[in-house]
Amino acid sequence: MIICGDVSVPNEECGRRLLESMIESNIFANQTVVMNLEGVLLADNPSETFWKVYNDKSILNLKNICSDLIFGLANNHIYDYPEQIRTMLSMLNDTHIPYFGLAEADGSFKPLEFEADGVLYAIFGHCWEVYTRTNKNNRTSDKVVDCTYRNFYKSVIEYMNQHSSIKVICFFHWNFDMEKYTFPAYKKLAHDLIDYGVEAVIGNHSHCQQEVEIYNGKVIAYGLGNFYMPDGYFFNGTLKYPVESHNMCVVEISKSGVCIHEFETDTQSGSALSLIKTYNLSRDIGAKSSKEKYDEEAYESFFKRNRVKKKITPIFYTYDNSLENILKTDYCILKIAAIRTIKQMIDRNLRNTNRLRRGRKKNECIVDDNYSKK
Repeated sequence: MIICGDVSVPNEECGRRLLESMIESNIFANQTVVMNLEGVLLADNPSETFWKVYNDKSILNLKNICSDLIFGLANNHIYDYPEQIRTMLSMLNDTHIPYFGLAEADGSFKPLEFEADGVLYAIFGHCWEVYTRTNKNNRTSDKVVDCTYRNFYKSVIEYMNQHSSIKVICFFHWNFDMEKYTFPAYKKLAHDLIDYGVEAVIGNHSHCQQEVEIYNGKVIAYGLGNFYMPDGYFFNGTLKYPVESHNMCVVEISKSGVCIHEFETDTQSGSALSLIKTYNLSRDIGAKSSKEKYDEEAYESFFKRNRVKKKITPIFYTYDNSLENILKTDYCILKIAAIRTIKQMIDRNLRNTNRLRRGRKKNECIVDDNYSKK
Protein backbone atom coordinates (compact mmCIF):
# COMPACT_ATOMS: atom_id res chain seq x y z
CA MET A 1 0.00 0.00 0.00
CA ILE A 2 1.26 3.46 -0.90
CA ILE A 3 -0.03 6.59 0.85
CA CYS A 4 0.35 9.95 -0.91
CA GLY A 5 -0.15 13.59 0.02
CA ASP A 6 -2.23 16.36 -1.51
CA VAL A 7 -3.22 16.01 -5.17
CA SER A 8 -4.98 18.60 -7.35
CA VAL A 9 -5.13 17.96 -11.09
CA PRO A 10 -6.29 21.12 -12.93
CA ASN A 11 -6.90 19.72 -16.42
CA GLU A 12 -6.63 16.69 -18.70
CA GLU A 13 -3.08 17.51 -19.81
CA CYS A 14 -1.82 17.62 -16.22
CA GLY A 15 -3.71 14.41 -15.54
CA ARG A 16 -1.86 12.76 -18.42
CA ARG A 17 1.50 13.97 -17.07
CA LEU A 18 0.75 12.59 -13.63
CA LEU A 19 -0.33 9.25 -15.05
CA GLU A 20 2.82 8.96 -17.18
CA SER A 21 5.10 9.95 -14.28
CA MET A 22 3.53 7.43 -11.94
CA ILE A 23 3.98 4.67 -14.53
CA GLU A 24 7.60 5.71 -15.15
CA SER A 25 8.45 5.61 -11.42
CA ASN A 26 7.53 1.91 -11.42
CA ILE A 27 6.36 1.85 -7.79
CA PHE A 28 2.57 2.26 -8.05
CA ALA A 29 1.72 -0.79 -10.16
CA ASN A 30 -0.16 -3.57 -8.33
CA GLN A 31 -0.46 -1.35 -5.26
CA THR A 32 -3.34 0.02 -3.24
CA VAL A 33 -2.80 3.78 -3.57
CA VAL A 34 -4.31 6.22 -1.06
CA MET A 35 -4.16 9.96 -1.72
CA ASN A 36 -5.72 13.13 -0.38
CA LEU A 37 -8.06 14.54 -3.03
CA GLU A 38 -7.27 18.20 -2.40
CA GLY A 39 -10.36 19.77 -3.90
CA VAL A 40 -13.63 18.37 -5.13
CA LEU A 41 -13.69 16.21 -8.26
CA LEU A 42 -15.54 18.09 -11.01
CA ALA A 43 -17.32 16.75 -14.09
CA ASP A 44 -16.54 20.00 -15.93
CA ASN A 45 -13.70 22.34 -15.05
CA PRO A 46 -14.75 25.86 -13.95
CA SER A 47 -13.72 29.03 -15.74
CA GLU A 48 -13.60 30.90 -12.44
CA THR A 49 -11.11 29.54 -9.86
CA PHE A 50 -10.69 32.60 -7.64
CA TRP A 51 -9.22 31.23 -4.38
CA LYS A 52 -10.42 27.74 -5.27
CA VAL A 53 -8.84 24.34 -5.88
CA TYR A 54 -10.41 21.35 -7.62
CA ASN A 55 -9.63 18.10 -9.46
CA ASP A 56 -10.19 17.33 -13.12
CA LYS A 57 -11.99 14.06 -13.89
CA SER A 58 -8.85 12.75 -15.63
CA ILE A 59 -7.56 11.84 -12.17
CA LEU A 60 -9.94 8.87 -12.31
CA ASN A 61 -7.56 7.32 -14.87
CA LEU A 62 -5.04 6.66 -12.09
CA LYS A 63 -7.26 3.72 -11.20
CA ASN A 64 -5.95 1.94 -14.30
CA ILE A 65 -2.31 1.79 -13.15
CA CYS A 66 -2.76 0.40 -9.63
CA SER A 67 -4.69 -2.45 -8.08
CA ASP A 68 -6.91 -0.10 -6.05
CA LEU A 69 -7.27 3.68 -5.78
CA ILE A 70 -8.67 5.31 -2.63
CA PHE A 71 -9.36 9.01 -2.08
CA GLY A 72 -9.32 10.88 1.23
CA LEU A 73 -11.88 13.71 1.29
CA ALA A 74 -11.30 15.22 4.73
CA ASN A 75 -9.83 18.56 3.67
CA ASN A 76 -10.99 22.17 3.52
CA HIS A 77 -10.88 22.53 -0.28
CA ILE A 78 -13.70 20.01 -0.67
CA TYR A 79 -15.85 22.99 0.40
CA ASP A 80 -14.63 25.21 -2.49
CA TYR A 81 -17.42 23.81 -4.70
CA PRO A 82 -19.88 22.34 -2.18
CA GLU A 83 -22.70 22.10 -4.71
CA GLN A 84 -20.53 19.62 -6.64
CA ILE A 85 -19.83 17.22 -3.75
CA ARG A 86 -22.80 14.96 -4.55
CA THR A 87 -21.80 14.84 -8.21
CA MET A 88 -18.27 13.87 -7.14
CA LEU A 89 -19.56 11.05 -4.95
CA SER A 90 -21.65 9.72 -7.86
CA MET A 91 -18.59 9.80 -10.11
CA LEU A 92 -16.53 7.90 -7.52
CA ASN A 93 -19.27 5.34 -6.95
CA ASP A 94 -19.76 4.83 -10.71
CA THR A 95 -16.03 4.15 -11.18
CA HIS A 96 -15.85 1.98 -8.03
CA ILE A 97 -13.30 4.22 -6.28
CA PRO A 98 -13.78 4.11 -2.49
CA TYR A 99 -13.33 7.20 -0.32
CA PHE A 100 -13.25 8.23 3.32
CA GLY A 101 -13.28 11.34 5.50
CA LEU A 102 -16.94 12.41 5.26
CA ALA A 103 -19.20 12.67 8.28
CA GLU A 104 -22.92 12.20 8.74
CA ALA A 105 -25.16 15.21 9.35
CA ASP A 106 -24.91 14.64 13.12
CA GLY A 107 -21.09 14.61 12.95
CA SER A 108 -20.68 10.85 13.40
CA PHE A 109 -18.25 9.05 11.10
CA LYS A 110 -16.78 5.67 10.25
CA PRO A 111 -13.50 4.56 8.69
CA LEU A 112 -13.17 2.98 5.27
CA GLU A 113 -12.37 -0.72 5.55
CA PHE A 114 -10.34 -2.30 2.75
CA GLU A 115 -7.86 -5.07 2.07
CA ALA A 116 -4.31 -4.56 0.81
CA ASP A 117 -1.66 -7.22 0.36
CA GLY A 118 -3.89 -9.70 2.18
CA VAL A 119 -4.23 -7.45 5.25
CA LEU A 120 -7.49 -5.84 6.40
CA TYR A 121 -7.19 -2.12 7.14
CA ALA A 122 -9.47 0.66 8.31
CA ILE A 123 -8.52 4.26 7.50
CA PHE A 124 -9.90 7.33 9.29
CA GLY A 125 -9.77 10.83 7.77
CA HIS A 126 -9.81 14.10 9.70
CA CYS A 127 -9.48 17.82 8.88
CA TRP A 128 -8.50 20.47 11.43
CA GLU A 129 -11.62 22.47 12.25
CA VAL A 130 -9.71 25.73 11.88
CA TYR A 131 -9.80 25.20 8.12
CA THR A 132 -13.36 23.95 7.75
CA ARG A 133 -14.59 26.89 9.83
CA THR A 134 -12.70 29.44 7.73
CA ASN A 135 -13.86 27.89 4.45
CA LYS A 136 -17.38 26.85 5.38
CA ASN A 137 -19.94 24.85 3.47
CA ASN A 138 -23.08 26.95 3.78
CA ARG A 139 -24.82 25.47 0.73
CA THR A 140 -25.29 21.75 1.36
CA SER A 141 -25.49 19.32 4.26
CA ASP A 142 -22.30 17.52 3.20
CA LYS A 143 -19.66 17.53 5.90
CA VAL A 144 -16.06 16.40 6.29
CA VAL A 145 -14.82 14.93 9.58
CA ASP A 146 -13.60 17.90 11.66
CA CYS A 147 -14.45 17.11 15.29
CA THR A 148 -12.02 18.00 18.07
CA TYR A 149 -8.88 15.90 18.24
CA ARG A 150 -9.88 14.47 21.62
CA ASN A 151 -13.22 13.31 20.23
CA PHE A 152 -11.50 11.89 17.16
CA TYR A 153 -9.08 9.96 19.37
CA LYS A 154 -11.98 8.54 21.38
CA SER A 155 -13.78 7.45 18.19
CA VAL A 156 -10.67 5.68 16.88
CA ILE A 157 -10.13 3.90 20.20
CA GLU A 158 -13.79 2.84 20.36
CA TYR A 159 -13.52 1.38 16.86
CA MET A 160 -10.29 -0.45 17.68
CA ASN A 161 -11.82 -1.98 20.80
CA GLN A 162 -14.57 -3.45 18.65
CA HIS A 163 -12.36 -4.51 15.70
CA SER A 164 -9.16 -5.89 17.18
CA SER A 165 -8.20 -7.82 14.02
CA ILE A 166 -8.21 -4.74 11.74
CA LYS A 167 -5.15 -2.52 11.35
CA VAL A 168 -6.02 1.16 11.67
CA ILE A 169 -4.51 4.11 9.80
CA CYS A 170 -5.19 7.75 10.75
CA PHE A 171 -4.97 10.25 7.89
CA PHE A 172 -4.86 13.89 9.09
CA HIS A 173 -5.22 17.25 7.34
CA TRP A 174 -3.53 19.52 9.89
CA ASN A 175 -0.95 22.20 10.71
CA PHE A 176 -0.39 25.61 9.06
CA ASP A 177 0.61 26.18 5.45
CA MET A 178 4.39 25.93 4.90
CA GLU A 179 5.05 24.99 8.53
CA LYS A 180 8.13 22.74 8.54
CA TYR A 181 7.57 21.22 11.98
CA THR A 182 4.55 19.70 13.65
CA PHE A 183 2.73 21.10 16.68
CA PRO A 184 3.70 19.51 20.01
CA ALA A 185 0.03 18.54 20.31
CA TYR A 186 0.25 16.54 17.09
CA LYS A 187 3.34 14.73 18.35
CA LYS A 188 1.43 13.69 21.45
CA LEU A 189 -1.65 12.67 19.50
CA ALA A 190 0.35 10.60 17.01
CA HIS A 191 2.33 8.85 19.75
CA ASP A 192 -0.79 8.15 21.81
CA LEU A 193 -2.53 6.63 18.79
CA ILE A 194 0.47 4.42 18.05
CA ASP A 195 0.68 3.43 21.73
CA TYR A 196 -2.89 2.19 21.56
CA GLY A 197 -2.17 0.12 18.47
CA VAL A 198 -2.71 2.30 15.39
CA GLU A 199 -0.66 1.03 12.45
CA ALA A 200 0.28 4.40 10.91
CA VAL A 201 -0.33 8.12 11.35
CA ILE A 202 -0.07 10.22 8.19
CA GLY A 203 -0.39 14.01 7.91
CA ASN A 204 -1.00 16.48 5.09
CA HIS A 205 -1.88 20.13 4.35
CA SER A 206 1.34 22.00 5.19
CA HIS A 207 2.35 21.75 1.48
CA CYS A 208 5.92 20.93 2.44
CA GLN A 209 7.60 17.75 3.59
CA GLN A 210 7.86 17.28 7.36
CA GLU A 211 9.45 14.77 9.72
CA VAL A 212 9.01 11.04 9.27
CA GLU A 213 9.72 8.75 12.21
CA ILE A 214 9.37 5.16 13.34
CA TYR A 215 7.84 4.97 16.81
CA ASN A 216 7.24 1.60 18.48
CA GLY A 217 7.82 -0.01 15.10
CA LYS A 218 5.11 2.05 13.38
CA VAL A 219 5.42 4.91 10.93
CA ILE A 220 4.44 8.51 11.63
CA ALA A 221 4.72 10.94 8.71
CA TYR A 222 3.68 14.38 9.95
CA GLY A 223 3.55 15.92 6.48
CA LEU A 224 4.01 14.22 3.10
CA GLY A 225 3.88 17.45 1.10
CA ASN A 226 2.22 18.06 -2.26
CA PHE A 227 1.97 14.86 -4.23
CA TYR A 228 0.95 16.91 -7.26
CA MET A 229 -0.40 20.49 -7.21
CA PRO A 230 1.14 22.23 -10.23
CA ASP A 231 1.94 25.93 -10.14
CA GLY A 232 0.08 28.51 -12.18
CA TYR A 233 -3.37 26.93 -12.50
CA PHE A 234 -5.45 27.47 -9.37
CA PHE A 235 -6.59 30.74 -7.80
CA ASN A 236 -7.06 32.00 -11.37
CA GLY A 237 -3.47 31.04 -12.19
CA THR A 238 -1.86 32.84 -9.24
CA LEU A 239 -1.28 29.86 -6.91
CA LYS A 240 2.42 29.00 -6.86
CA TYR A 241 4.50 27.24 -4.23
CA PRO A 242 8.07 27.92 -3.04
CA VAL A 243 10.99 25.66 -3.94
CA GLU A 244 10.69 23.48 -0.83
CA SER A 245 7.15 22.51 -1.81
CA HIS A 246 8.45 20.77 -4.91
CA ASN A 247 9.94 17.98 -2.81
CA MET A 248 7.65 15.41 -1.27
CA CYS A 249 7.48 11.78 -0.22
CA VAL A 250 5.07 8.87 -0.21
CA VAL A 251 4.87 6.08 2.35
CA GLU A 252 4.81 2.45 1.30
CA ILE A 253 3.56 -0.02 3.92
CA SER A 254 4.00 -3.74 3.30
CA LYS A 255 4.60 -6.98 5.16
CA SER A 256 8.34 -6.46 4.72
CA GLY A 257 8.34 -3.05 6.42
CA VAL A 258 7.97 0.65 5.62
CA CYS A 259 9.65 2.39 2.68
CA ILE A 260 9.82 6.09 1.89
CA HIS A 261 9.94 7.20 -1.75
CA GLU A 262 11.09 10.79 -2.18
CA PHE A 263 10.09 12.72 -5.31
CA GLU A 264 10.51 16.06 -6.97
CA THR A 265 7.03 17.15 -8.02
CA ASP A 266 5.89 19.58 -10.72
CA THR A 267 9.43 19.65 -12.09
CA GLN A 268 10.97 22.32 -14.28
CA SER A 269 11.26 19.78 -17.08
CA GLY A 270 7.48 19.56 -17.17
CA SER A 271 7.02 16.10 -15.67
CA ALA A 272 4.62 15.67 -12.78
CA LEU A 273 6.91 13.48 -10.66
CA SER A 274 10.56 12.49 -10.65
CA LEU A 275 11.74 9.80 -8.22
CA ILE A 276 14.80 10.93 -6.24
CA LYS A 277 15.47 8.08 -3.82
CA THR A 278 13.94 5.24 -1.86
CA TYR A 279 14.92 4.05 1.61
CA ASN A 280 13.66 1.49 4.11
CA LEU A 281 12.82 3.05 7.48
CA SER A 282 13.51 -0.09 9.46
CA ARG A 283 16.95 -0.53 7.89
CA ASP A 284 18.34 2.69 6.45
CA ILE A 285 19.15 6.05 7.99
CA GLY A 286 16.42 8.58 7.31
CA ALA A 287 14.00 8.49 10.22
CA LYS A 288 14.15 8.51 13.98
CA SER A 289 13.42 5.20 15.64
CA SER A 290 12.26 5.06 19.22
CA LYS A 291 10.31 2.95 21.67
CA GLU A 292 10.09 5.70 24.24
CA LYS A 293 8.13 8.91 24.36
CA TYR A 294 10.01 11.91 23.01
CA ASP A 295 11.25 14.60 25.38
CA GLU A 296 8.25 16.93 25.40
CA GLU A 297 10.04 19.93 26.91
CA ALA A 298 12.96 19.63 24.49
CA TYR A 299 10.65 19.38 21.47
CA GLU A 300 8.48 22.29 22.63
CA SER A 301 11.60 24.43 22.97
CA PHE A 302 12.80 23.30 19.54
CA PHE A 303 9.43 24.10 17.97
CA LYS A 304 9.33 27.58 19.49
CA ARG A 305 12.75 28.36 18.03
CA ASN A 306 12.22 26.89 14.58
CA ARG A 307 8.54 27.24 13.69
CA VAL A 308 7.66 29.32 10.65
CA LYS A 309 4.43 30.93 11.86
CA LYS A 310 5.77 33.02 14.75
CA LYS A 311 3.79 36.25 14.56
CA ILE A 312 0.94 36.28 17.11
CA THR A 313 0.18 32.64 16.34
CA PRO A 314 -0.58 30.30 19.26
CA ILE A 315 1.12 26.97 19.81
CA PHE A 316 -0.98 23.91 20.61
CA TYR A 317 0.71 21.82 23.29
CA THR A 318 -2.12 19.35 23.98
CA TYR A 319 -5.03 17.91 22.02
CA ASP A 320 -7.63 17.91 24.81
CA ASN A 321 -10.89 19.86 24.88
CA SER A 322 -9.57 22.39 27.39
CA LEU A 323 -10.76 25.99 27.50
CA GLU A 324 -7.24 27.05 26.50
CA ASN A 325 -7.37 24.99 23.30
CA ILE A 326 -10.89 26.19 22.52
CA LEU A 327 -9.78 29.82 22.83
CA LYS A 328 -6.64 29.20 20.78
CA THR A 329 -8.72 27.52 18.07
CA ASP A 330 -11.21 30.39 17.96
CA TYR A 331 -8.34 32.87 17.79
CA CYS A 332 -6.75 31.01 14.84
CA ILE A 333 -10.11 30.98 13.07
CA LEU A 334 -10.57 34.73 13.51
CA LYS A 335 -7.01 35.45 12.40
CA ILE A 336 -7.13 33.22 9.31
CA ALA A 337 -10.59 34.49 8.36
CA ALA A 338 -9.36 38.10 8.60
CA ILE A 339 -6.19 37.41 6.60
CA ARG A 340 -8.18 35.45 4.03
CA THR A 341 -10.68 38.29 3.61
CA ILE A 342 -7.96 40.94 3.27
CA LYS A 343 -6.00 38.88 0.73
CA GLN A 344 -9.13 38.16 -1.27
CA MET A 345 -9.97 41.88 -1.35
CA ILE A 346 -6.43 42.72 -2.53
CA ASP A 347 -6.50 40.00 -5.18
CA ARG A 348 -9.95 41.08 -6.34
CA ASN A 349 -8.84 44.71 -6.63
CA LEU A 350 -5.75 43.67 -8.58
CA ARG A 351 -7.88 41.61 -10.94
CA ASN A 352 -10.27 44.51 -11.50
CA THR A 353 -7.36 46.92 -12.05
CA ASN A 354 -5.74 44.59 -14.58
CA ARG A 355 -9.06 44.14 -16.34
CA LEU A 356 -9.50 47.91 -16.62
CA ARG A 357 -5.96 48.30 -17.95
CA ARG A 358 -6.56 45.66 -20.60
CA GLY A 359 -9.79 47.42 -21.53
CA ARG A 360 -8.04 50.79 -21.89
CA LYS A 361 -5.25 49.29 -24.03
CA LYS A 362 -7.81 47.64 -26.24
CA ASN A 363 -9.70 50.91 -26.70
CA GLU A 364 -6.44 52.77 -27.40
CA CYS A 365 -5.57 50.22 -30.08
CA ILE A 366 -8.98 50.65 -31.66
CA VAL A 367 -8.61 54.45 -31.66
CA ASP A 368 -5.09 54.26 -33.12
CA ASP A 369 -6.27 51.86 -35.81
CA ASN A 370 -9.19 54.09 -36.78
CA TYR A 371 -6.88 57.15 -36.88
CA SER A 372 -4.35 55.39 -39.12
CA LYS A 373 -7.13 54.45 -41.56
CA LYS A 374 -8.05 58.09 -41.91
